[in-house]
Amino acid sequence: MLPRPSGLGFVNKDRAGANASPFFIEANMRNLLRSLLTFAFMAMLIGYSSAQTRTKLCFQTGTSVQSCQDVTTANPLPTTATLSATALSVTVTNTATVPVIVSTPNGFGAGSGFTGNVTVTNTANVSEVNSAAILNAITGAIPAGTNQIGSVTVLNSIAQSLGTTGGWTTKLLNGLTTTVITVKNAAGQLARIYCYNPNSSVAYIQTFNLTPSSVTLGTTTPTNSYGIAATSIGGFGSAIVGDQYSAAISVAATTTVKGLTAPNTALDCNASYN
Repeated sequence: MLPRPSGLGFVNKDRAGANASPFFIEANMRNLLRSLLTFAFMAMLIGYSSAQTRTKLCFQTGTSVQSCQDVTTANPLPTTATLSATALSVTVTNTATVPVIVSTPNGFGAGSGFTGNVTVTNTANVSEVNSAAILNAITGAIPAGTNQIGSVTVLNSIAQSLGTTGGWTTKLLNGLTTTVITVKNAAGQLARIYCYNPNSSVAYIQTFNLTPSSVTLGTTTPTNSYGIAATSIGGFGSAIVGDQYSAAISVAATTTVKGLTAPNTALDCNASYN
């Protein structure tokens, strides 16, 4: 029976209604306090035990949990882990349109006594998405322009036939001496030049890749200089492709290879160009 307040102190009555002694009240209070402490301690132990059983160490393969063990003092959580293996192979199945590339030789780093391989299977087709543009760039017409994009060497194994077009342009250079004459006042090819030298000594036909106004005989180095023997016909000729001149084609006749002295008698020449 619990005590109840009465006046300024606590009293207790026995079954007959008589007042209980103070020693009896103190004993009841001690028993009550001891019971409450016992209940609290048991509740704490039960909570601690429940907390311990909720911690588990589980082993998992992929998304499947294989087994779990309670973590206890005898079976604590590990502080370090070591994976031991002598061979490991991995198969990768790729369904994306970008191919899988394994950057290391075997897919794994090298190790003593360890081998590893990666097998990659690309199940998706990897293709370009602009085939029309690529095909047009290969087979389409070459864009218009003036820049050189290549060169062609023609090996003519077919006998040429006579025709009325497509030949070289000719020019008569009679009375050729130290006055520089224009064969072509632009870039072109000099296919042939033949001259008659009536003099008793050799004469030279100098050619220049310049216009006449840019040539100073004896100072300007000729592109070519062809010697014509005394009282003879001589020169050069090309059947298909002539000598290339990038600026102009000009000629003059002198007594030396790069000189400025005129022959005693002018030479009569013929030139073909394009």
